[in-house]
Amino acid sequence: MMRFFTKFAFICNLCFLSCIAMRYWEKSGYIHSDSLEGLGFQPLQSSIIILGYSAVLVNLIFFAVFAWRKLWGKDDPNPIFIFYLNMCSLFFQLYYFLF
Repeated sequence: MMRFFTKFAFICNLCFLSCIAMRYWEKSGYIHSDSLEGLGFQPLQSSIIILGYSAVLVNLIFFAVFAWRKLWGKDDPNPIFIFYLNMCSLFFQLYYFLF
């Protein structure tokens, strides 16, 4: 279960980065058509935006579960670099939303 949650948090973090990229791409005026769609496929764009902006909540829950598991002495089956990537993403997301 924890492996799935770690992967889901990582995917949400990737969606957050692509959501930010789409936002700046649309604000820069790079799109020269009448519509301001970043992607040609609207359901994909909507899914990326929903997963991207919910990444902060998913990361906070991930770190709460991770701390709880460490507190009770359970082993973590995930590679440590995914933990560090999620931690860096959480700091970036908190900075992005708060400042």
